[in-house]
Amino acid sequence: MQSRILVTSLRISLIFLVLLSSAMGSTPVDSLRKMYRESGSKIKRVDILNEMSAQYLEVTPDSALFYARKAQVFSQKWSYQYGEAMALMQAGLAQKARGKYEAAIELYRGAISLLDHKLYPHQKAEGYAELGRCLAQLSDLDEAIAASRQAFDLYQPLDSDTEISQVANEIGFRFWRLGEYDSALVYYHRSLEIREHLPNRRNIAKTVNNIGVIYYQLGKYNRALEYYFRSLKIQQEIDNTYGISLMLSNIGKAYQDLERHQDALYYFREALALGKSVDDHSAIAYSLNNIGTTYDQIGQYDSSLAYFQRSLSKYTENEDVDGIVLNLNSIGNNYTFLGEYDIALRYLWEAHSTADSVGHVFGVATALKNMGAVYQQRNDTKQALKHYQGSMALCKELGKLEMLKNIYLELSKVYEDLGEYPESLRYYKLFVKLKDDLFGEQVENNIDKLKIIYEAEKKEQENETLRHREQQQDKIIARNKAIIIIGSIALFLIVVFAFFLNYLNLSRKKAIKLLTTSEEKYRLLVEKSNDAIVISQQEHFIYFNQQFAQMLGYSISELKQKHYQDIYAEEGLRIIKARNALRDEGVEVPDRYETVFKKKDSSPVDIEASVAIIDYQGKKATFAVLRDITERKFSEGKLHASLQEKTVLLQEIQHRTKNNMNVIIALLNMQSRESNIPELQKAFQVTQERIAAMSLVYDQLQQNDNMAAIDLNHYLQSLIQKLSVYIAADSDRIKLVCKSDQINLPLTQAVPIGIIMNEIITNAIKYAFPDETSGSIIITARLKGESRVVINVSDDGIGMSGEMIEKGMDSLGLRLVDLLVHDQLGGKHEIISVDGIHHTIEFELIEN
Repeated sequence: MQSRILVTSLRISLIFLVLLSSAMGSTPVDSLRKMYRESGSKIKRVDILNEMSAQYLEVTPDSALFYARKAQVFSQKWSYQYGEAMALMQAGLAQKARGKYEAAIELYRGAISLLDHKLYPHQKAEGYAELGRCLAQLSDLDEAIAASRQAFDLYQPLDSDTEISQVANEIGFRFWRLGEYDSALVYYHRSLEIREHLPNRRNIAKTVNNIGVIYYQLGKYNRALEYYFRSLKIQQEIDNTYGISLMLSNIGKAYQDLERHQDALYYFREALALGKSVDDHSAIAYSLNNIGTTYDQIGQYDSSLAYFQRSLSKYTENEDVDGIVLNLNSIGNNYTFLGEYDIALRYLWEAHSTADSVGHVFGVATALKNMGAVYQQRNDTKQALKHYQGSMALCKELGKLEMLKNIYLELSKVYEDLGEYPESLRYYKLFVKLKDDLFGEQVENNIDKLKIIYEAEKKEQENETLRHREQQQDKIIARNKAIIIIGSIALFLIVVFAFFLNYLNLSRKKAIKLLTTSEEKYRLLVEKSNDAIVISQQEHFIYFNQQFAQMLGYSISELKQKHYQDIYAEEGLRIIKARNALRDEGVEVPDRYETVFKKKDSSPVDIEASVAIIDYQGKKATFAVLRDITERKFSEGKLHASLQEKTVLLQEIQHRTKNNMNVIIALLNMQSRESNIPELQKAFQVTQERIAAMSLVYDQLQQNDNMAAIDLNHYLQSLIQKLSVYIAADSDRIKLVCKSDQINLPLTQAVPIGIIMNEIITNAIKYAFPDETSGSIIITARLKGESRVVINVSDDGIGMSGEMIEKGMDSLGLRLVDLLVHDQLGGKHEIISVDGIHHTIEFELIEN
């Protein structure tokens, strides 16, 4: 203890003298050199060399390294361990300034190993903090977090609020980079709690924004907006243009994900205007990309493409590779939506090669996924599979679980298209599991945080006991042996000495206060939880909160008398026995599962349990978070029963509709036979065909699991089979060919499509091939983009002149086609006569 005070006092004296000399006209380095020459103390000489290294650090890192090395050599020669540690620390700072992070890491580790945490806790904490920063520069995030946590623990009892808040913020940022968002939030909130009492408003705004970013990553967009607006207000108060621009963009992105597109566009444009006002090219490029993405989401692809191109141009000017890759991917996706697959692939390949050339792994993964989507749209399943698998491997490596989840779903679809149903099912299960895992992480992270708090408090209690013993064992502080240079410094050193004594007393009081506060927070966290929290050991309750007793209808005293198995219903006992049997066989069982408890009145209660095995007093125990899901299970059952009832009713309605149509066809047939007028018989026949086309829709519905939509491909094939009656005698003369994408057509669009196809194909059969000529009628249906349906009916028959087409449009059949296309489908219909007749019908697919 006395050694620590002596060294600190010497360093403060040196700084005081340097400032005094500077005020008298000489530079700090000149004063230090003079002091070095005149000093007769070896220890003081080492301290002066370390101080000279610190003076040179910001200006000439090479000179700083020279003096630090010199101080190290002398410290080793004179066995001055503290001086050697400080020399290694200064050398580490110099190497860090030179960008030599590996060398700096070794120097920091050497300094840390020489410092006794009891004598020099602040210096050792500083060493760990710098070590963490260098490790983070080399992307060794786990080691960086471990080092920064050591610094955090050492700073805690020292009342070093500025350093604690800085290190906590750095730990939060590293957890964010690892995707461990709950842990990041814990440290960011700790940093903010301290920074709100410090004068640096810019740091407060930065931490508030960081918390908003975490909530955004967790999909909690409203909470993210709360912190974004709070940060924006502070940035505006301190007039930080860069911070204002960043917050406007972040707010826009949150509104974008909330699908409040007009709000998103407003804030993105505000950010763009601000970027232009200060000529910030990066801010301009980022805002242009965000505006393009918003237009992309609302289907205005021409506008989005224009903004992406402008953003790409700006990022190219700035030589910002990340921005270039981002926009190349965006433009490629844009062309995919427009159905321009070759152009899309060209941009996506450029994004892939650009990202790969600079080791931008996530950019490569994104480009591969987007290319897989293009090949999937082109029905090139082999290439789609190849690119999705490449992206999947990289996402696993990077831990990008959200993108990985989406790739699993797309792979399931690809394998389904290939007819490899076991693989399709396997990837779909992976998709569902990962989706559930991401959803369930919150409960599991709560368990982890409670365990961390428990362990941290236990460690803090042990440390407090150790500090108390050390204080009891400290001897009376010896007289300060520092040589007094001038009389005023002697007074200064007395003040410093008094400060340290006061500091020791305040530190002890603060440690006790922190421990008490920590215990209270832990107790409130457990007792106020909406879920039941239970610790059990050897089938007996060790601890449970009030919520657990309320869930089962017992008082706390009654529940304490119960055996663990007494709370299980028969089904619950069967589940727990099965889990225990699997554990005994060495099989890993899931931490989250559903079971059934019984209340005090013996009524069952459905439970969702999340469990973890912990160490409690040297033995294994079970830590469980339990949630009552009885109402949810009951609601699910009612919903399923209601759905079954409605499905049966819908099937009956559709069956009766089909029967009624068949009755109408039979009546028309009878009426036709009673008439001797050929034109009237023909009209009856045409009407029957139109009704039959509608009836065919309900045939398809009865064969489907989906009662609200039909498979367009199957429907067209059935319609062609029905219409083939007309060419049964000479099927070799006229061939009907149908090709269709996988399109589920809702009932409201299927009926008019049936009538339209009936009219067009029947006309082609009747009139396109006169005088026994032969030919083909080809029907194709495809998806353009995500929801635009394009149907082509082409024949290679005799065709029609423009005048004949105009006259034909006045006929009932073609007028009916036009009416159905425009009014019922909200689409467009074009007829072209080139080497036959070509009908093109295009409309927007409505959602079921």
